[in-house]
Amino acid sequence: CGPYEDELKSLPNTICTGWLDGEELTTAYASSDIFLFPSALETFGNVTLEAAASGLPLVVEAGCSGHLVIDGANGFACPEGDEEYFYQATLELLVNHSLREQFALESRKHSFNFEKRAVMRNMLKNYEEVTDEFYSKYN
Repeated sequence: CGPYEDELKSLPNTICTGWLDGEELTTAYASSDIFLFPSALETFGNVTLEAAASGLPLVVEAGCSGHLVIDGANGFACPEGDEEYFYQATLELLVNHSLREQFALESRKHSFNFEKRAVMRNMLKNYEEVTDEFYSKYN
């Protein structure tokens, strides 16, 4: 919870878990309704991808984990530092149950694009296209 831990812990329905992994992490994702990740830095987005694979609608900062969000389909990619946008996006998912369910399904589906076999297939396809382009141009 960072520097606001005491203030956040005083809010209703708020839990500051600290570091989780394994079964505890799986349980936390399964117990959640929305994944809110306002961080400005995440090298790839593992936590966002884990949340998506767990079927959670995503609310993230566009410049951080935005590459894992189809804005308006599986979550919201919020402009950097725009607290009001984060608030409105989160509120929309809290009050709109059908949108939350729709985003959750799409989030899980989209996460399969990052499964290792899918990544390898895509990488091989890209190599093949580049190789074909090279040989057609220089052969």
